[in-house]
Amino acid sequence: MFKSFLDAVVEAVKNHPEKAAFIYLPESNEQEILSYSKFLQLVLAFAKYAKKLTGKANPTISFAMDNSLNTQVILWGSQVTGSANPVNPFLSAAQIDDIICACNADVLFLDEKYKDKGNQINGAPVIIVEREFSRILEEYIDFPEQLVGEPNKIAAYFHTGGTTGLPKIVPLSHQNSIANSLMMKKALNSNSDDVFLCGLPLFHVNAIHITSLVPFSTGSTIVLPESGFRNKAFFANFWNVVERHRVSLFSSVPTILTDLLSLPVTAGQDLSSLRYAIAGAAPLSIEVFNRFERMTGLKILEGYGLTESTCAVCCNPISGARKVGSVGLPTWGCDVRIAKVNKELCQIVNECSTDEVGHILIKGPNVFSGYLRQEDNDGVWFDGWFDTGDLGCVDADGFLWLTGRSKDIIIRGGHHIDPKIVEEALYKHPDVKIAACVGRPDKRLGEVPVGFVSLNDESNLTAPELRIFLKKSDLEKASIPAEIVFIKQFPLTAVGKIYKPELRKIASES
Repeated sequence: MFKSFLDAVVEAVKNHPEKAAFIYLPESNEQEILSYSKFLQLVLAFAKYAKKLTGKANPTISFAMDNSLNTQVILWGSQVTGSANPVNPFLSAAQIDDIICACNADVLFLDEKYKDKGNQINGAPVIIVEREFSRILEEYIDFPEQLVGEPNKIAAYFHTGGTTGLPKIVPLSHQNSIANSLMMKKALNSNSDDVFLCGLPLFHVNAIHITSLVPFSTGSTIVLPESGFRNKAFFANFWNVVERHRVSLFSSVPTILTDLLSLPVTAGQDLSSLRYAIAGAAPLSIEVFNRFERMTGLKILEGYGLTESTCAVCCNPISGARKVGSVGLPTWGCDVRIAKVNKELCQIVNECSTDEVGHILIKGPNVFSGYLRQEDNDGVWFDGWFDTGDLGCVDADGFLWLTGRSKDIIIRGGHHIDPKIVEEALYKHPDVKIAACVGRPDKRLGEVPVGFVSLNDESNLTAPELRIFLKKSDLEKASIPAEIVFIKQFPLTAVGKIYKPELRKIASES
């Protein structure tokens, strides 16, 4: 078993040194091929460079960058010599500064696209990374020191999502990272012939641990578009890229799959290499699931994970029964239990029975040991089990079903409304492209549901017509939105998840 990322890449170099670790698709130039042997050279060179730059034996290296080869080298080189701290580059300079200060970073590497933020950073020295950054590393190619990550050493500090306030800091060890990659390697039945597409941002655990570390562990090739799914030229050409590079699988979020529905597969296009699309980060509408599979013939593997679990907790099986709407079975080695809890006393009140909704608790070698700030650990640990904050149930076959975030439940006059059920009803209208439901404060009822909808192009659907459609659906009367708001562009997190706090703000102001 590998002890760290470095072990995995060293093994890949032994087996096929000249094989492409990356097929890089820059926004403006021709594709670049980076072999496993050259990638290892650059990673080790960066480790030596960072050690000399910081003067530390075990530095914490922050970086705020778009997806690129430079980002991959900095990410993994940081973990060889110390700890990495991937930061969302779309945050404000003040927010970036707060995160690197919380992690006690020794240096911040900043993508040249965001260099204007550099002079507003006070928490650590800033290095602007230009496209030709790898040339700086050439003099460090000969690497005399032996640097091997220890299993329990902190490999990386991740910040949780959100755009206001200081996010929680999640330390993940090499053991967490390797355990997660082996779990998903087994779940996906991946081998060295696979070609992964890495489109999610490289400050997110999915891009790092599923579409980077899993292929490293098998010696597979990674197709890496600059800026990932945000690269408009790449995204418009998505199916051609899949066909040209014989992509086997990619990770996505529901909004990406929805947008891909507007890019029909052309007649004669050979997508036979593409086995799976992994969907996670947010619940996937059953309607979008079915539309996507009908259009592409591609199998969607809906899964569930979080930063605190290094990524994956559950995934639908690649063979046998998949259950549409479920996030699948626990990955090998990760335990899931559903329970009623008393957060004030940090006690499990009772185990939930089959199909009974409760808090989703997890435990396993992929689960972190606790937040960096001690106060963030209050009320989330129950006898060694971590409370994810999500609600769900397990059916008789062991499949996990998400029913929402405990904080997302809408309470209308004492009536608990699951926003996911409302969203599913909205998606059943053929003109609805994207839908979300949030609660709005109400003086009499406490809260009422508000539906937000983005329509397909050329649709003339009106809010009253959509409300009539919902009244004819299976929704109970209390769950029908008090208002429907049409919105052209949903507020999204940098990963592409719908950002519901902003929708709640809009709903409250309407």
